[in-house]
Amino acid sequence: MNEMPHEITQIARLLDLNLSNNELKGTLPRILGDLVDLKTFNVGKNAIEGRLPDSIFELERLEVLNLNGNDFSGTINGKVGDLRRLKEAHFGDNRFEGEIPSNLGRLSDLELLQLQDNDLEGEMPAEVCELRDEKLDELWSDCGTPPNPPQVECELDVCCTKCFAGRR
Repeated sequence: MNEMPHEITQIARLLDLNLSNNELKGTLPRILGDLVDLKTFNVGKNAIEGRLPDSIFELERLEVLNLNGNDFSGTINGKVGDLRRLKEAHFGDNRFEGEIPSNLGRLSDLELLQLQDNDLEGEMPAEVCELRDEKLDELWSDCGTPPNPPQVECELDVCCTKCFAGRR
C-alpha cells in the first residue's frame, strides 16, 4: 500500500482506523474530516509526510491520535486543543517544528502526550504541565539527556515524565 486510500472516508460510521506499519507514503487527505465518528486514528510507523490537514482537528470524537514515526512537518496546529475527548496524542519521531501549542492544555482528558524526537523548541507550556495534576500520566519531550542540551525546557518529573536527546 503506498497512499492512504481516499475511499476509506466513504465508510459510514467508521470508529477505529488503524493503518500503522503499512509503508504508507504521501500526505494525509483533507477529507479525513468526513470521518465524524472516528475515535481512533493510527497511522504510526509509516512514511507519511507534509503538514497535517486542518480537517483532522475537526474530528470531535477522536480519543486516540497516533502519528508517531512518520515524516510530518510544520507546526503542531493550536486547533489540536479543540479535540476535547483526546486521551492519547502521539506526535513523536516526526519533523514537527516551532513551539508546543499551549492549547494542548485544554485537553483535560489527556493521559499520554508524546512529543519527542521532533524539532520542537522553547518551553513546555505551563497549561500542558498543569495537566500532570489531572489525568496526564505520560509526557515525553526533547528535554535533553546528558550530554545533549534540551530542545524543549521541561522539568523532569515535575512536568515531563521522560526526556529524549532530540533530533539535533
